[in-house]
Amino acid sequence: MDDLSPSLHDRTMQGIQSVIDRVFQHVQGMEKIIINRSIQMIYPRLEQRIRAASEDELLTELQFVHDLIEKIMPPKPAEMVIAKKKSKKRKNTRLICRKK
Repeated sequence: MDDLSPSLHDRTMQGIQSVIDRVFQHVQGMEKIIINRSIQMIYPRLEQRIRAASEDELLTELQFVHDLIEKIMPPKPAEMVIAKKKSKKRKNTRLICRKK
C-alpha cells in the first residue's frame, strides 16, 4: 500500500458518509430533520471512536457488519452450466418431385 492511498480508518469514514448520504436521499420532511439532528450529535463521537480504534479492532467490526449483511442478503443462485448437446448428424436426403 503506498502513502497516497487512504487508510482503513479513512475508507471506513467514507463508507459511513456514503450510507448517511443514501439515507438522506430516502427521507423527507420531519424524518429528515430528526435524522439530521441525530447525526449531528452522533457523528463526531463515532468518528473519534473509529479513528482511535486499532486497525485490528476496526477490521473485526467491519467483518461483523459484512457477515451480518451476508446473512440478510438472499443466497446467490448457483450458476448452472448447461452442456451443449451434440446434434445428430443428418442424412443428406433429397426431395424428389414427381410429375403427374
